Amino acid sequence: EDLTHARMSDYMTTNPVTLKAEMPVVEALHLMSLHGFRHLPLVDDEGRPAGVISSRDVVEYLNRSLSGGDNGLR
Repeated sequence: EDLTHARMSDYMTTNPVTLKAEMPVVEALHLMSLHGFRHLPLVDDEGRPAGVISSRDVVEYLNRSLSGGDNGLR
């Protein structure tokens, strides 16, 4: 396939799974597992991109939480 004329819109995911900042961490982990994603975009209340959360971020949060350390995600 000739990629010199390819557009990102030809390959993008339409209607992607997104997370909201207020969403519980376990729900984010569930959505990642359910859809097979290691990274998901975080959006604000208007649906604008606010960041990206990774399964590694969630696992690190859970490890800190279980060990009594800092509970905040980066």
